[in-house]
Amino acid sequence: IRAGFATILIFAAISVVILILLFLHKVAAPYVREAYFNHKYEKATPKQAVVMCYEQLLRKQAKGIIQNAGTYTPYEFAQEFEKRFGFDISELIYMVERAVYAEETVTTAQKEQARNLYKNAKETVTEWRKKQKRRKR
Repeated sequence: IRAGFATILIFAAISVVILILLFLHKVAAPYVREAYFNHKYEKATPKQAVVMCYEQLLRKQAKGIIQNAGTYTPYEFAQEFEKRFGFDISELIYMVERAVYAEETVTTAQKEQARNLYKNAKETVTEWRKKQKRRKR
């Protein structure tokens, strides 16, 4: 097969673009997702924000670590989360339960408390993942 210089150059350029996109997906995507979450959080009502923090822990942070996490009740998830990572999120679960099922009003202070719990839980999961990577080496 004979290929001209232009054909090889085009193929190389396309390959480089694909590699850059894959790199960005792998490296930058978590930061973009977190920034998007923070943007949505700022615009959310306190009730929505508390639920968002729980859902973010359930769907993003525990993904691939706690099997079938979506099938757990919130309290079962909190127990499994504490057993796995050693961090208690029961206060966040309590806020979610009161907001969603008891339909209590969530204050701005509770919204910030939920965010702090989420951030601390996220850091705990990040540290746990780093330890797991070190163990594999």
